[in-house]
Amino acid sequence: MPLLIPLVAAAALIAGRVRPGQDEPDVHDRQVDGLLAAGCLVSAATLLLLMPSPDRTTWLLPGALAYLAGAAILLVGTRTAARMRWALLLPLVAITGVIPAAVVDATNGALRAVVAVLGRPGGPVDAGGALTTTYRQSALTLTSADLPGIAFLGGTACLLVSALVVFGPRTVALRRAALAVAVLGAVTVGAVMAVLLTGRLLGPTAFRVAEYPVLTDVLLALVVMILVARWSRRAPQPAPRTVRPYLPRARFALVTLVVAAVLMGLESLPAALALTEAAR
Repeated sequence: MPLLIPLVAAAALIAGRVRPGQDEPDVHDRQVDGLLAAGCLVSAATLLLLMPSPDRTTWLLPGALAYLAGAAILLVGTRTAARMRWALLLPLVAITGVIPAAVVDATNGALRAVVAVLGRPGGPVDAGGALTTTYRQSALTLTSADLPGIAFLGGTACLLVSALVVFGPRTVALRRAALAVAVLGAVTVGAVMAVLLTGRLLGPTAFRVAEYPVLTDVLLALVVMILVARWSRRAPQPAPRTVRPYLPRARFALVTLVVAAVLMGLESLPAALALTEAAR
């Protein structure tokens, strides 16, 4: 899964949402931020360093998410991290195993069918699961492995998460995300057609350069970044209202410490069971 798309989506979210809202109290409690961040970072270190080697990959994802949560709280504060909490789902997009192979294959098949239909007549042909065009009697082929289906799926996931971050769990988020996914799909199809057209007009050398996956990834990343940045700029702001001069956050610290204790307890459970069996 290309890492570029989640990276630019996260950057656009941070740039657009890091500013405090008009209805938020002016609280700067760095001690509580440090306490919360310490709980998350200790949990991450425990999961990544102290887990038994055979089970280390099992705990890699929750450990990485705990580290990201702690780093976000430490850098931008608890309130901003709370506003950005759904953005922590973006690292999941960067892991290929999250997207089943059957879904990727179906997406690439849909891309092949659409490009073949739009390319008629005389354009690319969907032949045997691959897109084929010609240059002076030479066949130029894009196989399913060369199609950007997984990048499109990753960009779609980034847009869904970003819409949830910007607009909240509301109908407007679903509408904006659906429109953005349609735009991303159109750009993806256009990129595939552009690669095939480059080969048809300029020959095999230009075709080999144009089919480099990074070029399509950069294009899709730019589209995602522009859409998320526009959402952040146009997101409705709540009307100013009287707020409390303080925000008690002890409950957040309590929840974080309880989660850290549970995670560390899970880590030590196998050793405790082994000692119990040995004592018996």
